[in-house]
Amino acid sequence: MKLAKNKEGFAPHFYTSSVNRVESCAKSAGFTLLETIVALSVLITAVIGPMSLAQQTIHAQVSARNNLIAANLAQEGIELIRNYRSNNILRNSETDNPLDYWIDGMEDACILDPNGCAIDAYTLIDSDSLPTCSYLNGCALGFDSVRKLFLHCAPGVDANCEKTNIKRSIVIENIGGGPEDPPEIKVTARVSIGDDERVSISTHLINL
Repeated sequence: MKLAKNKEGFAPHFYTSSVNRVESCAKSAGFTLLETIVALSVLITAVIGPMSLAQQTIHAQVSARNNLIAANLAQEGIELIRNYRSNNILRNSETDNPLDYWIDGMEDACILDPNGCAIDAYTLIDSDSLPTCSYLNGCALGFDSVRKLFLHCAPGVDANCEKTNIKRSIVIENIGGGPEDPPEIKVTARVSIGDDERVSISTHLINL
């Protein structure tokens, strides 16, 4: 076998070649690992970005849906009080002055109770007096799956009543005059979903 000199003396050619091949493989393996780490980082970034955007979009859609429901329920509450006022006048149309009865059924619960009163479009609209929110579990609303209405029903007790996390209260404030026959009232409908009060709207009704 032919020998070649190096710094340490004579060494076989095959020994030097083997060392070079080992160093070359080590460098190649290290570079491949680095490429893998970079590729995984790029992949993770590419996946997390759209997922985060999708999550924000879903949250925005849910929030917009809740705001729309709350606004509609608040407006419905105002209109139901208008209707209740009109029914009071019609029920007493044969009396000398039907307007004297315009807030009947609303005084104790809606005016005197700071938590407000409850009203809905199916049962309470025809009641002689509106219940307080303290009596109706904070004016919690259920969803009637048959009538497709939010009502003050009791889930598990009333048929077709589904539990929700929505509450609506009606607060009435006298604007001048006594509590029994004020010339003007301020009606405020407040709707909350979960722990957040979503919408609060007000209007004025006049005894005319």
